[in-house]
Amino acid sequence: MNAALAMMMTTQHLLRNSSTNSNGVLIDSTNINGFVVELCDERLVRWIFKTFPETALSVQCQNPEHRTYFMNVLLYTIRILVHKRPLSDAELITTSESLRYLTEAGFKVEWLWSKLEMKKSEAYLERKKRDSCETQTS
Repeated sequence: MNAALAMMMTTQHLLRNSSTNSNGVLIDSTNINGFVVELCDERLVRWIFKTFPETALSVQCQNPEHRTYFMNVLLYTIRILVHKRPLSDAELITTSESLRYLTEAGFKVEWLWSKLEMKKSEAYLERKKRDSCETQTS
């Protein structure tokens, strides 16, 4: 199962198991620029829209659950890319798929593509260093 599908299932599970008010909005959530986000993510989402205001301008989807899902994919992707450690090949692939998915949905995430490229370079250098060490010990 690919990461985007797994994340969608997790998001749907969270939506079904969260308390909602009479309007169907999660109680421990807030609406930021048309995206329902958990309160614990509010600061990060506000930072995204302040720093990169074009991020969600082209998103056409109006379904609140789908918009919440897209935002969760975006937040997950950002969290993966800010890790200080090099990412595994699987994480690089998953992150690339997530960014492609977000781009297709209308998100402007060029700023994250550049971070992904940096992570790919880090992973390559780490792999090269590891291979060099293994060659020396053989």
